[in-house]
Order: sequence, then C-alpha cells, then structure tokens
Amino acid sequence: MMSPAFLIDTNILISANNSLYPPDLFPSFWKAMQTSIENGDIGILRVVKEEIEGCRDELESWIRDIDFAPLDHNSDRIVECYSSIANYIVRRYPEKAISWLSSSACADPWLISFAMANGGIIVTNEEAVPENSRKVKIPNIAGHFGIRCTDHIGMMRSLGYVF
Repeated sequence: MMSPAFLIDTNILISANNSLYPPDLFPSFWKAMQTSIENGDIGILRVVKEEIEGCRDELESWIRDIDFAPLDHNSDRIVECYSSIANYIVRRYPEKAISWLSSSACADPWLISFAMANGGIIVTNEEAVPENSRKVKIPNIAGHFGIRCTDHIGMMRSLGYVF
C-alpha cells in the first residue's frame, strides 16, 4: 500500500464544515477534498472516520458518501510506533498521558503513529506550543519524532487546489 501524502486530523474536517468552508457556500472545496481522498492523496484513518461519524451532521453524511477505505491503524509496525509515542508522552507529559492516550476514540496518537510507520504529512489545526508548555499538541509530538505537520492551507497549496 502506498501511503497518502497527507493524513487528516478530525479538527480539519470539523472546522472546515462548521466555519471555514460551509458546504452550502463552498461545494468546490468539498468536491476537491472528496476527489483527493478517493485518489489516495489524502488519507483518513478509521479512527478519524469514526470521530466524524459521531458528529451526526452533514459532515457525517459527506464522509459516508465518499468511495474510500479508511486507513487501518492496527498493523504491528503502527502499534510499535504507538508504543514509542506513548512512552515519550508518559515521560514528557506525565500528568496528561492517561487522558491523551486512554481514549480509544482519540485519533491524535494514531495519526502520529501511522505517519511514523508509513510516512505522510499530518494536516491539523493544532499549532506547536513552547517546549515548557504542559499542553500535548500533535505538532510537538510529531516534531519530536521527525514527522511533518501542516495546516489545511499548506495541504491545499501542495495539492494545487484553486477555487
């Protein structure tokens, strides 16, 4: 399996749907996203799809209508990467580790693990925080493991979206 260039965090789709690119005003954005997902340029982990399906709104309907197979995050290699990430989180953020790692619906550590195992750039609205911060953010954890992150604008530019 060839890894997609971009791996979407749930917050990208939710914020696009709720405020940045409402489907009734920006149907071309949603069509471009659908095409990129179906072409394999954008990957969506099963756990991200499950988070979206819990929204019970038009975003849930949109993702159900896309012809794609969500990326499985349960391979041996990805679980090994998850273990490395979990060990780092426990050492670096002991007071936050349980809540960040224990939610089976939380896609964040699985996104990082998938990217670590298979490559790909994580697309998230989260921004890195200073090293002395107690907040656990995808860009900080991903950066520690040499994984790139971008936002939706960086992804759209890379994929050549023009509206």
